[in-house]
Amino acid sequence: MKNIFKIKKEERILALVSMLVFASLNTVLIHSYPTSFFKAGKLGFWSIFYKHFTVSGFDAYSYIFLSNEKIYFELSRHPLFGALLYPGACLNDWLMGWTHHNCATFIMAVMLVISATFSAVFFFRICRELIQLCRLDAYILTAFFFSFASIMLTTMVPDHFCFSMLCLLVSIYMVGTCMAQGKQLKAWQASLLFLTTAGVSLSNGVKTGIMSLFCNGRKVFSPRFFAIAFILPLLIMGGSFYYQNEYIVKPQQEKGKEIERKLMPKRPDIAQKNAVHDAWMDAHRGKSVSDMPFLKWTDVSTPRMESIVENLFGEGIQLHQKELLKDLSVSRPTFIRYDWTISYLFEAFVFLLFAAGVFYSRHSRLMWMCLSCAAFDAFLHLVLGFGLNEVYIMAAHWMFVIPFTMGYAFREAQPKLANAMRGVTLFLAIYFWAYNATLIITHFL
Repeated sequence: MKNIFKIKKEERILALVSMLVFASLNTVLIHSYPTSFFKAGKLGFWSIFYKHFTVSGFDAYSYIFLSNEKIYFELSRHPLFGALLYPGACLNDWLMGWTHHNCATFIMAVMLVISATFSAVFFFRICRELIQLCRLDAYILTAFFFSFASIMLTTMVPDHFCFSMLCLLVSIYMVGTCMAQGKQLKAWQASLLFLTTAGVSLSNGVKTGIMSLFCNGRKVFSPRFFAIAFILPLLIMGGSFYYQNEYIVKPQQEKGKEIERKLMPKRPDIAQKNAVHDAWMDAHRGKSVSDMPFLKWTDVSTPRMESIVENLFGEGIQLHQKELLKDLSVSRPTFIRYDWTISYLFEAFVFLLFAAGVFYSRHSRLMWMCLSCAAFDAFLHLVLGFGLNEVYIMAAHWMFVIPFTMGYAFREAQPKLANAMRGVTLFLAIYFWAYNATLIITHFL
């Protein structure tokens, strides 16, 4: 396979426009930061970033890592996220010594803009080459996808989701291309895809397995292929986890506990604030299956239907005006209703377009593969309840399936119906961009 990251001639305008839009969104966010975010030296970066960054439940752990290489993200779920950020941390260390300013926010913004731009390119390329849409339809669906509130935020917040989205779109493109050409995925290709997707977000590795199964069938389970594609990356991730846990996380935790033991007797106000925060979290966190690792993130008590309407398809697509961009772990209620009834109507339109897309793509092997990956997310969030209270922040892991299926409806439906769906999609894309971008920009400025 040729260099898939080379931008093709018809993708250049899209890439340029995307880069400018994503750069603008990141600029707006950075402009809103307090001056403490840019201070360098031996500082408490946890207090600087974690306590002052509040955007819809997204985390600022990457800022902390880029500032002092300390790991606060869940290492077991993101075993190679630190490795991805490490070159940026080295660059920031050099820049802090040279400029006497912390450049973590700028470094992360550059990484996000690059990742988001290539995500747009691969999304467009999948529409053009694999779904075989005309250029106009591919443009409409690309604009539609990135108009979703959660996707727009993903391209600007310092979390892992934008990188995960790129890894998944690259995987879909590579595997889809192999299927379209009647070829099988090579073991080393599957290994690389599994390492990157699972390394950034462990659960996404399952999707690489699903894609490999659709492309190669039962040959996935041959000892040689399975060992190279899955066992080898798991050993690499396991080794990375062990090293980071033993030499970074554990010493860091011990040092934190020592500081806490010395500080708490002198600062009863901190203990009081922690107690208030814990009480808030207990009241808004769903009941888990167990306190065991991984199972502690499950949720069996949060209402599913309300989660789908207000959070999964709701906040994921269009922001709620009340409690705008607030964090569930700080002050945001689990469920918020829209101020306008028309917001629910637009959500229904998106769902109906998605349903139509599923119908018209029912004979596509590519879409069954994508829908199977989305079904895994549905099982994870709606059945097990993983991250259900903030399910909207994980939209970048699956929501591209909605416009992908709609592409088949544009292609296969009767011309009049296809044009009607095209028109509705274009209107929704324009509306969501205007609505979500206005709320985001005015909030930060």
